[in-house]
Amino acid sequence: MMKKLLLLLTVAIAMLALPLAAHADKTKWTNPNYDFNKLHRINLVSISVVDPVGSNFTVDDMATEKIISALQKALTKKDYVFDTSIESNLSITKEDASQLTKDALSGTYTDILTKIAPAPTADLKIIAHKFGYNRRVIPAHEEPRTRYYKEKVKDNKGNWIERDAERTVYEYVPASTVYDGYVDVAFHLFDPATGKIIFSLRDTRSRTADSDTTNMWQRMANAFVQDLDKAAKK
Repeated sequence: MMKKLLLLLTVAIAMLALPLAAHADKTKWTNPNYDFNKLHRINLVSISVVDPVGSNFTVDDMATEKIISALQKALTKKDYVFDTSIESNLSITKEDASQLTKDALSGTYTDILTKIAPAPTADLKIIAHKFGYNRRVIPAHEEPRTRYYKEKVKDNKGNWIERDAERTVYEYVPASTVYDGYVDVAFHLFDPATGKIIFSLRDTRSRTADSDTTNMWQRMANAFVQDLDKAAKK
Protein backbone atom coordinates (compact mmCIF):
# COMPACT_ATOMS: atom_id res chain seq x y z
CA MET A 1 0.00 0.00 0.00
CA MET A 2 2.81 2.41 0.91
CA LYS A 3 4.65 1.61 -2.31
CA LYS A 4 1.50 2.38 -4.31
CA LEU A 5 1.03 5.73 -2.56
CA LEU A 6 4.70 6.57 -3.10
CA LEU A 7 4.37 5.80 -6.82
CA LEU A 8 1.28 7.98 -7.18
CA LEU A 9 2.99 10.87 -5.37
CA THR A 10 6.11 10.50 -7.49
CA VAL A 11 4.10 10.56 -10.72
CA ALA A 12 2.13 13.63 -9.59
CA ILE A 13 5.29 15.58 -8.78
CA ALA A 14 6.97 14.48 -12.00
CA MET A 15 4.02 15.74 -14.03
CA LEU A 16 4.75 19.25 -12.77
CA ALA A 17 8.00 19.14 -14.68
CA LEU A 18 6.50 17.99 -17.97
CA PRO A 19 6.26 20.61 -20.75
CA LEU A 20 2.58 21.17 -21.56
CA ALA A 21 1.03 22.40 -24.76
CA ALA A 22 0.44 26.11 -25.09
CA HIS A 23 -2.94 27.38 -23.91
CA ALA A 24 -4.99 30.12 -25.55
CA ASP A 25 -8.34 31.72 -24.77
CA LYS A 26 -10.04 34.63 -26.53
CA THR A 27 -13.19 36.76 -26.14
CA LYS A 28 -14.28 39.39 -28.64
CA TRP A 29 -16.92 42.08 -29.13
CA THR A 30 -17.55 44.06 -32.31
CA ASN A 31 -19.92 47.00 -32.64
CA PRO A 32 -22.47 45.84 -35.25
CA ASN A 33 -23.32 49.43 -36.22
CA TYR A 34 -19.81 50.42 -37.17
CA ASP A 35 -18.46 50.17 -40.71
CA PHE A 36 -14.85 48.97 -40.44
CA ASN A 37 -14.24 49.17 -44.18
CA LYS A 38 -12.99 52.75 -44.03
CA LEU A 39 -10.65 52.09 -41.11
CA HIS A 40 -7.01 52.11 -42.14
CA ARG A 41 -5.16 53.99 -39.38
CA ILE A 42 -4.71 52.78 -35.76
CA ASN A 43 -3.48 55.25 -33.18
CA LEU A 44 -2.13 53.58 -30.04
CA VAL A 45 -2.95 56.06 -27.27
CA SER A 46 -2.21 54.10 -24.08
CA ILE A 47 -0.57 50.98 -22.68
CA SER A 48 -1.50 50.02 -19.13
CA VAL A 49 0.41 47.14 -17.53
CA VAL A 50 -0.72 45.55 -14.27
CA ASP A 51 1.92 45.50 -11.55
CA PRO A 52 1.56 42.08 -9.83
CA VAL A 53 2.51 43.20 -6.33
CA GLY A 54 3.14 40.37 -3.86
CA SER A 55 3.02 37.50 -6.34
CA ASN A 56 5.45 35.17 -8.11
CA PHE A 57 4.71 36.90 -11.40
CA THR A 58 7.34 39.11 -13.03
CA VAL A 59 6.46 41.68 -15.69
CA ASP A 60 8.57 41.53 -18.83
CA ASP A 61 11.05 44.44 -18.74
CA MET A 62 10.52 44.95 -22.47
CA ALA A 63 6.70 44.78 -22.36
CA THR A 64 6.06 48.21 -23.87
CA GLU A 65 8.68 47.83 -26.58
CA LYS A 66 7.36 44.38 -27.52
CA ILE A 67 3.75 45.58 -27.60
CA ILE A 68 4.54 48.48 -29.92
CA SER A 69 6.90 46.51 -32.17
CA ALA A 70 4.55 43.55 -32.69
CA LEU A 71 1.52 45.77 -33.30
CA GLN A 72 3.39 47.83 -35.86
CA LYS A 73 4.57 44.69 -37.64
CA ALA A 74 1.12 43.08 -37.68
CA LEU A 75 -0.77 46.22 -38.76
CA THR A 76 1.61 47.38 -41.51
CA LYS A 77 1.64 43.86 -42.92
CA LYS A 78 -2.11 44.23 -43.50
CA ASP A 79 -1.72 47.76 -44.95
CA TYR A 80 -2.87 49.65 -41.86
CA VAL A 81 -1.07 52.80 -40.79
CA PHE A 82 0.18 52.59 -37.21
CA ASP A 83 0.77 55.69 -35.08
CA THR A 84 1.85 56.12 -31.48
CA SER A 85 3.69 58.63 -29.32
CA ILE A 86 3.94 56.25 -26.34
CA GLU A 87 7.43 55.77 -24.94
CA SER A 88 6.62 53.97 -21.68
CA ASN A 89 3.72 52.08 -20.14
CA LEU A 90 1.47 53.12 -17.28
CA SER A 91 1.89 50.74 -14.32
CA ILE A 92 -1.48 50.02 -12.69
CA THR A 93 -2.97 47.75 -10.03
CA LYS A 94 -5.38 44.87 -10.64
CA GLU A 95 -8.17 47.07 -9.29
CA ASP A 96 -7.25 49.83 -11.72
CA ALA A 97 -7.27 47.31 -14.58
CA SER A 98 -10.72 46.07 -13.57
CA GLN A 99 -12.05 49.63 -13.50
CA LEU A 100 -10.47 50.49 -16.86
CA THR A 101 -12.02 47.37 -18.35
CA LYS A 102 -15.39 48.21 -16.86
CA ASP A 103 -15.20 51.77 -18.20
CA ALA A 104 -14.11 50.60 -21.64
CA LEU A 105 -16.88 48.02 -21.96
CA SER A 106 -19.62 50.10 -20.34
CA GLY A 107 -20.77 51.28 -23.76
CA THR A 108 -20.94 47.91 -25.46
CA TYR A 109 -24.66 47.57 -24.71
CA THR A 110 -25.72 51.16 -25.34
CA ASP A 111 -23.44 51.88 -28.31
CA ILE A 112 -24.97 49.15 -30.45
CA LEU A 113 -28.11 51.29 -30.61
CA THR A 114 -26.18 54.27 -31.95
CA LYS A 115 -25.03 54.57 -35.53
CA ILE A 116 -21.42 55.77 -35.58
CA ALA A 117 -20.12 57.43 -38.71
CA PRO A 118 -17.24 55.41 -40.18
CA ALA A 119 -13.84 57.04 -39.84
CA PRO A 120 -10.37 56.30 -41.23
CA THR A 121 -8.78 56.40 -37.75
CA ALA A 122 -9.46 54.61 -34.46
CA ASP A 123 -7.82 54.98 -31.04
CA LEU A 124 -6.40 51.85 -29.45
CA LYS A 125 -6.01 51.35 -25.71
CA ILE A 126 -4.06 48.34 -24.46
CA ILE A 127 -4.49 46.81 -21.00
CA ALA A 128 -1.89 44.15 -20.23
CA HIS A 129 -3.41 42.23 -17.32
CA LYS A 130 -0.37 39.96 -17.48
CA PHE A 131 2.72 40.26 -19.63
CA GLY A 132 5.67 38.24 -18.35
CA TYR A 133 6.31 35.01 -16.56
CA ASN A 134 5.34 33.14 -13.43
CA ARG A 135 7.90 31.38 -11.24
CA ARG A 136 7.16 28.02 -9.64
CA VAL A 137 9.36 25.54 -7.80
CA ILE A 138 9.23 21.83 -8.51
CA PRO A 139 10.29 20.08 -5.28
CA ALA A 140 12.99 17.42 -5.21
CA HIS A 141 11.54 14.02 -5.99
CA GLU A 142 12.23 10.61 -7.46
CA GLU A 143 11.18 9.62 -10.96
CA PRO A 144 10.73 6.06 -12.26
CA ARG A 145 13.14 4.96 -14.96
CA THR A 146 13.16 1.70 -16.90
CA ARG A 147 16.46 -0.13 -17.11
CA TYR A 148 17.09 -2.92 -19.62
CA TYR A 149 19.52 -5.78 -19.04
CA LYS A 150 20.30 -9.35 -19.98
CA GLU A 151 19.49 -12.18 -17.63
CA LYS A 152 20.23 -15.91 -17.70
CA VAL A 153 17.42 -18.38 -17.12
CA LYS A 154 16.81 -22.04 -17.80
CA ASP A 155 14.55 -23.02 -20.65
CA ASN A 156 12.05 -25.89 -20.49
CA LYS A 157 14.84 -28.32 -21.32
CA GLY A 158 16.99 -27.17 -18.45
CA ASN A 159 19.48 -25.32 -20.59
CA TRP A 160 20.79 -21.89 -19.61
CA ILE A 161 19.74 -19.13 -22.03
CA GLU A 162 20.06 -15.35 -22.12
CA ARG A 163 17.03 -13.12 -22.54
CA ASP A 164 16.12 -9.42 -22.42
CA ALA A 165 14.64 -8.14 -19.18
CA GLU A 166 13.71 -4.83 -17.62
CA ARG A 167 13.24 -3.34 -14.18
CA THR A 168 12.05 -0.04 -12.74
CA VAL A 169 14.42 2.08 -10.68
CA TYR A 170 13.82 5.45 -9.01
CA GLU A 171 16.26 8.27 -9.70
CA TYR A 172 16.62 11.35 -7.53
CA VAL A 173 15.73 14.63 -9.25
CA PRO A 174 16.82 17.80 -7.40
CA ALA A 175 14.47 20.76 -6.86
CA SER A 176 14.24 23.14 -9.80
CA THR A 177 12.68 26.48 -10.68
CA VAL A 178 10.48 26.73 -13.76
CA TYR A 179 9.34 29.91 -15.49
CA ASP A 180 6.02 29.86 -17.35
CA GLY A 181 5.26 32.57 -19.88
CA TYR A 182 1.86 34.25 -19.56
CA VAL A 183 0.32 37.03 -21.68
CA ASP A 184 -3.19 38.34 -21.00
CA VAL A 185 -3.95 41.47 -23.03
CA ALA A 186 -7.10 43.43 -23.83
CA PHE A 187 -7.41 45.53 -27.01
CA HIS A 188 -10.03 48.29 -26.81
CA LEU A 189 -10.67 50.28 -29.98
CA PHE A 190 -12.55 53.60 -29.85
CA ASP A 191 -14.04 56.01 -32.35
CA PRO A 192 -12.03 59.23 -31.75
CA ALA A 193 -14.91 61.57 -32.66
CA THR A 194 -17.45 60.15 -30.21
CA GLY A 195 -15.26 58.25 -27.75
CA LYS A 196 -17.50 55.22 -28.19
CA ILE A 197 -16.06 51.72 -28.21
CA ILE A 198 -16.21 49.94 -31.56
CA PHE A 199 -14.16 46.82 -30.94
CA SER A 200 -12.87 44.85 -27.97
CA LEU A 201 -10.69 41.76 -27.82
CA ARG A 202 -9.17 40.01 -24.82
CA ASP A 203 -6.61 37.36 -25.62
CA THR A 204 -4.97 35.10 -23.02
CA ARG A 205 -2.08 32.77 -23.79
CA SER A 206 0.38 30.80 -21.71
CA ARG A 207 3.25 28.43 -22.24
CA THR A 208 4.75 26.09 -19.69
CA ALA A 209 8.50 26.15 -19.04
CA ASP A 210 9.05 28.98 -21.51
CA SER A 211 9.40 32.51 -20.15
CA ASP A 212 9.77 34.21 -23.54
CA THR A 213 6.69 36.30 -24.32
CA THR A 214 7.82 37.48 -27.77
CA ASN A 215 6.29 34.77 -29.96
CA MET A 216 3.07 34.56 -27.94
CA TRP A 217 2.55 38.30 -28.16
CA GLN A 218 3.28 38.45 -31.88
CA ARG A 219 0.61 35.80 -32.48
CA MET A 220 -1.83 37.81 -30.37
CA ALA A 221 -1.08 41.00 -32.32
CA ASN A 222 -1.58 39.11 -35.58
CA ALA A 223 -4.90 37.71 -34.31
CA PHE A 224 -6.07 41.22 -33.38
CA VAL A 225 -5.43 42.50 -36.91
CA GLN A 226 -7.04 39.42 -38.47
CA ASP A 227 -10.17 40.01 -36.42
CA LEU A 228 -10.25 43.63 -37.61
CA ASP A 229 -10.10 42.39 -41.19
CA LYS A 230 -12.96 39.97 -40.50
CA ALA A 231 -15.05 42.83 -39.09
CA ALA A 232 -14.45 44.84 -42.25
CA LYS A 233 -15.61 41.98 -44.45
CA LYS A 234 -18.98 41.58 -42.72
